[in-house]
Amino acid sequence: MTNFNQETRPLAYLLAGTAFVLMALTGLSGWAYHKHQALIHDRAVAEYEAKKEREKADKEHAQRTKEFREQNPIPKCNPKEKDILARLMFGEARSNGDANRIAKAYTAIARSKDKNKRWSNNLIEVVLEPFQYSCFNPNDTNYVKVWNPEKYDKISWKECQEIAEKILTKKVKNSAPGANHYHDRGPTNRPYWTKGAKLIKVSEGTEFYKK
Repeated sequence: MTNFNQETRPLAYLLAGTAFVLMALTGLSGWAYHKHQALIHDRAVAEYEAKKEREKADKEHAQRTKEFREQNPIPKCNPKEKDILARLMFGEARSNGDANRIAKAYTAIARSKDKNKRWSNNLIEVVLEPFQYSCFNPNDTNYVKVWNPEKYDKISWKECQEIAEKILTKKVKNSAPGANHYHDRGPTNRPYWTKGAKLIKVSEGTEFYKK
């Protein structure tokens, strides 16, 4: 066995220490590498699971949307009903604001859905029933205008058509809910049928009633 003298012993210690440090550093480097790889793996797994969760949520949302649309189909606009409602508003309320026009149109819809069947369930028949909406009476000054709206007021006619479509597709709410009658005579000259009727709203001088 070789004996180290006093001069060579420190060098041996230094070399041994260096070797130990190198071994430690090598081990630390290997641990750090594996730790880094583990973090990469965990992140990839987390991202994959998050992606799967998003895909699941998107699929569930699409299914709920489909079911909702099947149960609540978007109402279709009947062109003939749109036309008659637009003419009603043109004849009865073209000089009024949208809220008044909408409320007057909705009275016809309310009649067509009357639970006691006092009127036809056909909207067109409701509007054209004699002596109900005065603008459709042949002796009314608006009668000619109702059947020739573009000749008298193209802008108002277009507005009434747009509002009629929004009403039939339920994009606008009734501004006088429940009303099925109205008049423009004022509070001092009310028609006979207002007796016993419930006043719903007053709009631009028009009184709306539920009877």
